[in-house]
Amino acid sequence: MDLTTHMGTSEAVAVGLALIGLAAPYIISLKLDIHKGHILPHRLQNMFAFCLPWFPNLKTLTVTSPPPTPNEHTQGSSQSRPWESHATTFYSLHRILLAMSDTPVDFSALFRAPYPKIEYTEDFEPQNPPPNALYDTSCHVEILRAWRRVHSGLEAVFFPEYGYEYMDKKCSG
Repeated sequence: MDLTTHMGTSEAVAVGLALIGLAAPYIISLKLDIHKGHILPHRLQNMFAFCLPWFPNLKTLTVTSPPPTPNEHTQGSSQSRPWESHATTFYSLHRILLAMSDTPVDFSALFRAPYPKIEYTEDFEPQNPPPNALYDTSCHVEILRAWRRVHSGLEAVFFPEYGYEYMDKKCSG
């Protein structure tokens, strides 16, 4: 996944992953590679909070990315790209998911901030870039709890430098 090309990439990928889960419910392990760009905590949480329920047998989730670089955010961020470029893809996937699903699809999970929204683009300084959720351990527990609420069968989550296992409804690192 390249997060530097278009705004709305994480939402389009979430709907695409939901389609994969709907078509292949037997998947027990899922790996997503963010090969370019970084993802904010609320986008990571919302993306998987939406698509995890579509993977009923999923036990292990792995999300990888290269380590952040000092100038990563300043060289073409998804924050500055127009949403319209992915709107067609998103709405096409949206229609397919609605047509294939036997249950109502709540898309609101993709577009809500799970905690008080911090405006990362305000007063942006290159030496103080927005957090990359995959490397920011301060947001991991909240994200993992949210994912467990929507998918109680999830047993383990792996980020690039950290792995977590759920034990009796709690998460340990």
